[in-house]
Amino acid sequence: MTQQLSEKSDVYSFGVVMLEILSGRLPISKGRYIVREFRMAIDPNDHDYYGLQGIVDPAIHDTTHTTGFRRFVQLAMECVEESASRRPTMSSVVKEIETMLHSEGLSSGSSSVTEFEQTGGGANSHPYSGPVVTARSNSSSSIVEEPPHPETQHCEP
Repeated sequence: MTQQLSEKSDVYSFGVVMLEILSGRLPISKGRYIVREFRMAIDPNDHDYYGLQGIVDPAIHDTTHTTGFRRFVQLAMECVEESASRRPTMSSVVKEIETMLHSEGLSSGSSSVTEFEQTGGGANSHPYSGPVVTARSNSSSSIVEEPPHPETQHCEP
């Protein structure tokens, strides 16, 4: 809604992608918003499907009983918190996903968080904070620096 790109808006968008993976659905379909659908359906007392039997992609129905599934849903919902200050950092999201993979025996052993932070993707750097370089064909100079243009965000409240 603010059309301001930030690390927290990236986390929100990543949470929407996580929900897309879980459901096999687009973020907005037939006037229904995926975040709202998950919020309304989650039932912590449903030990088999976490209340998501009608939402979860049939291809992953067999995994809904695992601890990793429940934690993945919880992490996705933390990422799509309405208040940006209540969302986790991307580094903590990556660490949590790696912990889930390790718990399921699917870890490669290397840490993506360390690589993410070493390449400048950590808290002190943001991909939208610098100038945007664009090419212009009707100009004498082919490369012009312009201030960043926020993209239209249709997923974040």
